[in-house]
Amino acid sequence: INPIMGLELVYISRGQSSEFQDRTKCMTGSFPEVTNLTFKLKYGDAVVPAIDGFRFIISGEFNDMTEIIIEGHDGECIIDTSCAEPLVIGDQIGPFQVAGSPQINCDTQPPPSSDELSSLPPFSLPDLTAFPTRDPTRFPT
Repeated sequence: INPIMGLELVYISRGQSSEFQDRTKCMTGSFPEVTNLTFKLKYGDAVVPAIDGFRFIISGEFNDMTEIIIEGHDGECIIDTSCAEPLVIGDQIGPFQVAGSPQINCDTQPPPSSDELSSLPPFSLPDLTAFPTRDPTRFPT
């Protein structure tokens, strides 16, 4: 499971090379000031209408390498979203500046296997039933 489930980005029509992502395939140069962005996510596409300076969040399960189609631009844009390379807030990857990544946890351990879960002791709650009192309680005031 890819630990990246959401990215906050700013679309900037003047693209730059990333300082941290070597495997990315987003080019520098000019991009359309008004466009539609199609993010190829694991379970379908997410389309975002964007203008220069537009800040947005993409949510969903990402592939290890996420392809982004920029309407009106011939080049390809692929960002490493596998945790193999860092997504650093403030870094610009082509026309995308990383503004936040609240749902990235690249240090996450994989979920436990069913064998590991079956070896855990059974879960039970203590008895929380209160015994009735002899005197009635007061009504709230």
